[in-house]
Amino acid sequence: MLLFFFFLHRIKVWDLSQETVVTNYSVHTQPVNCVACSPTDESLFVSCGQDGRVLMWDRRKPDKPASRIDVEFPSCSPTTAAWHPQKRSTIAFGDELGNVTVKDFLGTEPARVEKIHSRRVNSLGFSTNGASLLASVSDDCSLAVMTSELQEIFRDRQHQDFVKGVCWLHGDSSNLTTVGWDHLVLHHTITPAAESAGSSS
Repeated sequence: MLLFFFFLHRIKVWDLSQETVVTNYSVHTQPVNCVACSPTDESLFVSCGQDGRVLMWDRRKPDKPASRIDVEFPSCSPTTAAWHPQKRSTIAFGDELGNVTVKDFLGTEPARVEKIHSRRVNSLGFSTNGASLLASVSDDCSLAVMTSELQEIFRDRQHQDFVKGVCWLHGDSSNLTTVGWDHLVLHHTITPAAESAGSSS
């Protein structure tokens, strides 16, 4: 099993079974904000950094493991990324201005971008069943849940401080958990009525 760790502008790949560093990468010119691994291929991962770049990595290419993914961020840096669990070439990104972008890096369609939050996006997560909902949390203290077309279907503002993490119950598109700087761990249920109602606040 591999673990990806980032510190400043470096990415380290660890082999947990051997408790050793397998590889060091230093391609980003400024601190790395996030690393997201492919759900289907352990050789692939993406990283995004404060240098404004999103990089696709292939560990099977030692001479040139990184290539740039063409994603535009308006005068800001990408802050987080999440890989779609069923669509192997679809990745979601959040940025410092509260935008969420969904990009198929093998397709010809332009990326979909929506301003979901009023402040920095801290974490994204796709549900792991067929519904493929996307959750995002932010420094605006809210959780948003969207369809794959970035249509908002659920919003929660119970947190009293920055929301830093989000995680779906495995194999479920109804239950997820958020954690925040307010020391709260909150569980949320997305009802079928919310999914069919479209945007809510």
